[in-house]
Amino acid sequence: MIDVATLTEQHNAIREAMAEVSQTIDRGNVASHAMALHTLLNEIAGKVQEHLRVEDQDLYPLLVQDSDVKVKKIATQFRDNMGGLAEELSGYIERYSRDGDIVKDISVFSYETRGIFERLRHRMRREEEDLYPLLASGV
Repeated sequence: MIDVATLTEQHNAIREAMAEVSQTIDRGNVASHAMALHTLLNEIAGKVQEHLRVEDQDLYPLLVQDSDVKVKKIATQFRDNMGGLAEELSGYIERYSRDGDIVKDISVFSYETRGIFERLRHRMRREEEDLYPLLASGV
C-alpha cells in the first residue's frame, strides 16, 4: 500500500522550497541571492523528480489496474497530464542552470518562476483533493 502521508510530505517539502524562492523574489533580493536561488531550484527539481518516480513506479500502476472504472480514468488522466508539466519544469531548470542565468533578466526569471510554481501548486492541490483520496478509500 502506498503511504499518502509520504506523498503529502513530499508535496509540503516542495512547497516550502518554492516559498523560499518566492519570498526572495518578492523581497527583490534576486541578484544578491542568485547562488542560493540556483541551489533551491535544483533542490526543487530533485524533490519533484523523486516524487514523480514514486508516482510512476508505485501509484499509477496500482490505480490504473483498479477494478473501478472511475479510479482507472482519474489515475490515467493524472498520469498522462503530468508529462507536460514535468517537461516544462525540466526546461525551466535548464534555462536557469547557473546563477548567472537567473540575473541575466530578473523580470523574466521572476515571471517564469511564478508561473511554473503556480502550475506545480495547482497540480499538487489536485493530487491531494482528487487522487490521494482514492488511496485513502482502500484502493
